[in-house]
Amino acid sequence: MKHAINKSLLEKIIKQRNGYLVLASGLVILTLAMLLIIAQLINKQSTIIVPPTINKSFWVTKNSASSEYLAEMSSFFTELRLNVTPHSIAKQHEMLLRYVAPQYYGKLKTRLISEAERIKKSNISTVFYPVDIQVNQNNLKVTIIGDLKSFIGQTTLPNHRKAYLITYNFHHGHLYVTNFKEVKHVKNFL
Repeated sequence: MKHAINKSLLEKIIKQRNGYLVLASGLVILTLAMLLIIAQLINKQSTIIVPPTINKSFWVTKNSASSEYLAEMSSFFTELRLNVTPHSIAKQHEMLLRYVAPQYYGKLKTRLISEAERIKKSNISTVFYPVDIQVNQNNLKVTIIGDLKSFIGQTTLPNHRKAYLITYNFHHGHLYVTNFKEVKHVKNFL
């Protein structure tokens, strides 16, 4: 009788062990499947970066960005550089320089300092009204064409149609300005 009870208990313990082995094996397989999915998602991750104003939806990945994102950020950078007063220019240029690629920082900062000194000395205020944005997503170049309105003190100067080319580089999901310059107005520069 003792032998029959021991055999019954042994069978019960073996069934429990087998049940736990099946459960553990299932969890190992599930964990491996999740690791494979995570490994695939790491390479396809998108970083959402929001400019101050959003007019269209956009996307950013580790190696590229949508043309909408380039247009939105270019509009933001253009506002920082061209919508200025003698009192706001230093702060706005400081904000713009946060987005400049390190290897181009010194060159652009020198240009911006010279521009700020001229604006402060002459008491100039400017406002830029964009009329067209042309994006070359593959070359990371954006041209913004618009009307630049200037004021010297209380005097309004005539509007001028201007075009600005902003070039970028992309590094680990971050967009950096490499150049921001006025260019001759041509229908299609990119």
